[in-house]
Amino acid sequence: MTTAHHAIAVIGAGLGGLALAHVLHTRGIEPAVFDLEADRHTRTQGGMLDIHHASGQIAL
Repeated sequence: MTTAHHAIAVIGAGLGGLALAHVLHTRGIEPAVFDLEADRHTRTQGGMLDIHHASGQIAL
């Protein structure tokens, strides 16, 4: 059994973790990305928030 070692581990595949992994990748560094979910289809997520004055700005 061979164990792969990575110089950088990114914990969490949310927006911040994936953005960091992408920036590292574009600079030639291949990070290992770890997340609690088994794959991207495990949980449906996401949504939209409009930023109209009467609705979305109140939420902000």
